[in-house]
Amino acid sequence: VAKGKYIWFFDSDDVLKSNSLSDLKSIITENDFDRIRVGMFVFSGDASHYINDKELKTNSNATDSNVCSSLLSRAFICEHNCRFNTDLAYSEDGVFIFETNIHLPTIFVVDKPLYLYRIRENSAMTSFDVAANKKKIKSHFIVVKTMKEYYENNVGNSVASANQMMASTWYILNS
Repeated sequence: VAKGKYIWFFDSDDVLKSNSLSDLKSIITENDFDRIRVGMFVFSGDASHYINDKELKTNSNATDSNVCSSLLSRAFICEHNCRFNTDLAYSEDGVFIFETNIHLPTIFVVDKPLYLYRIRENSAMTSFDVAANKKKIKSHFIVVKTMKEYYENNVGNSVASANQMMASTWYILNS
């Protein structure tokens, strides 16, 4: 139902740095990239002292496998029928961005940490109780099946495609 030129999947507990959208406006209006990838800064606790920090540096290398670090062209998503796997309780964003990258989007990289990713205790990603672990394991089996099917159907594809698959697999299975 989204109508904009770009879609940004944003976690509700995360934060944008001040002026992030105005920083991206000229890129969006002057270019036609399929994906605009921004730097991420991972933190815990209060974000107020990071939002306006002009010296803040990117401290996460997961940006290529993390959907929240990217603005994606709505037209590209629709053209390639990219959808989240609703069977996944975990790693659904990693699989989504993997399946998006299979279609070789044109990418513009903004080398600034515009997206502030908050780590919270007892969140879905940091919880390790039995129920959470069962959901993670079930999700990882689905992820492996998805990756295996892609590999079996696309053996012989380029080195770039194989590297993308390895990077995505590593990120997804370690999240």
